[in-house]
Amino acid sequence: MQSEGAVIKHSDMNQEMQQEIQESISSGIESNIAPTFNCEAACKHIKEDLDKKYGPTWQCIIGEGFAYNVSVQDKSLMFLYVNGNLAVLFELKKKLSPLQYKVTQDGETERPYTGKYNDFFEQGVYQCVVCETDLFKSESKYNSSCGWPSFFKGIEDKIKEKDDFSHGMFRTEVLCKNCGSHLGHKFNDGPKDKTGIRYCINSVSLNFKAKQN
Repeated sequence: MQSEGAVIKHSDMNQEMQQEIQESISSGIESNIAPTFNCEAACKHIKEDLDKKYGPTWQCIIGEGFAYNVSVQDKSLMFLYVNGNLAVLFELKKKLSPLQYKVTQDGETERPYTGKYNDFFEQGVYQCVVCETDLFKSESKYNSSCGWPSFFKGIEDKIKEKDDFSHGMFRTEVLCKNCGSHLGHKFNDGPKDKTGIRYCINSVSLNFKAKQN
């Protein structure tokens, strides 16, 4: 099956669902084709359309190359090429709490001083709650007294950043590089004897894996 700019290579969805999703893909491509194809905007368009049709747990990733490791619902996976880029569509397994979903998928923020990792300093590694990618080591966590878990360094090549102009402010958003889940924001008021950076991260975006003795 194929549509303008999209070629499905594999899917475990039924034929009717594949056809419906192709319509969302075509709409996402056509809305973001000029002057050059915008992968991020197309993903956002496709995700929002699928969330409206099937419920808010869908994800879309488009790029020249990427890896992902997530738990997906049965009969919800599709691999395809979109305008020469690799793409994958899937529905997350419904393992997230309502707050975890709002924070990781909608970019909201948990209330300060309420997160379970705010005053937590055990030895181990902090992982993405969605895809279980290692993000921060406990050695980089410190007490910033800001109300959220703070780290002066992330694990190399595991997080990504993008400009955030929401709420009338300019900030740097921090996301899981593997699955794109929202983690928090980066500020330049961290420990000066370390990196000078403060990664201000929501507890609900994280899982903690204790260090093995």
